[in-house]
Amino acid sequence: MMSVLNRNSKIFKSIFIIIALFSIFIVKEVLSKPLTDKEVERLRPKIIQKLLPYEKWTKEYTDYFQRHYHDSSLELKPKAIVMHYTGSSSMESAYNTFYNGDYYDDGDVGTIFGHLSVHYIIDSDGTIYQTLPCNWRCRGAYGVNQVAISIEIAARNEDELLSNQKTLSASFKLVKFLKEYFYIPLENIWGHYEVAEGKYSKNKTVREYYTDYGDSRSPDCYPPAFGRSDPGQKYMRKLRDYLKK
Repeated sequence: MMSVLNRNSKIFKSIFIIIALFSIFIVKEVLSKPLTDKEVERLRPKIIQKLLPYEKWTKEYTDYFQRHYHDSSLELKPKAIVMHYTGSSSMESAYNTFYNGDYYDDGDVGTIFGHLSVHYIIDSDGTIYQTLPCNWRCRGAYGVNQVAISIEIAARNEDELLSNQKTLSASFKLVKFLKEYFYIPLENIWGHYEVAEGKYSKNKTVREYYTDYGDSRSPDCYPPAFGRSDPGQKYMRKLRDYLKK
C-alpha cells in the first residue's frame, strides 16, 4: 500500500512540475509577444521629430565607439534608458549644443572637437522631441552608450524638474512607452548619476554594462571632475514608482 502511495505521490509531483514549467513557458510567450499596433498607439505619447544631423557624424562616432567600447558599430539595440536634465530651462539650448558640437575631454586622446547627443529632449512645456532614431547609438551617457537610449529633460536642476508637472508627466509617459516597446526591465532604467558611478554603482545592471576602454585615468567610472547628479534621486524614485503601476 505504501509503495503505491509513494508511486502516486511521485507521479503527482511530476505532473505538478510539468504544469508549472508549462505555465512559465506560456507566461514568457505572452510577455515576449510584440505589441500590437493598437497597443503601441495607446502608449505612444505625441513625439515631434527634430533630428540632429547624425549621419554627418558617422566617422566621428565610429571612431568614438571603437575607442571606448572596442565596437565601431553605430547600431543600437536598446537594453536600458538613461535619464538626464539639461541644466537649462529650454530644449533649444540643449539641442543647439548638440547640433553645433564643442571641445570635450575624450579620455586618452585628450581634448577634441565632437558632438554629444541624446535620443529625446523634453521641453519645459512638456513637448517631446526625438533627436536621434532609437536604433542609432548616441553620446549621452559615457560608459553605457552602447546599450542605452538617453533622454534629456529641460530643467536647470532637480527642484525645477520636480516642480514642473508637464515635463514630469511627459517624461513618465515616454519612458513607459519605450520600456514596453523595447522590453526594457525596470532595473535598466537609470539616472545619469548612477551611470557616473560606473562599476561602483549601487545599481547592479549599471555595473554589468559599464564599459570604457578609452580612458585609462578612470576606466571603471567617471573621473571625479565629471561626476553627475542628474536627474536626481527623488525624480528617479517617482519615475520608478510610476513604472511599477
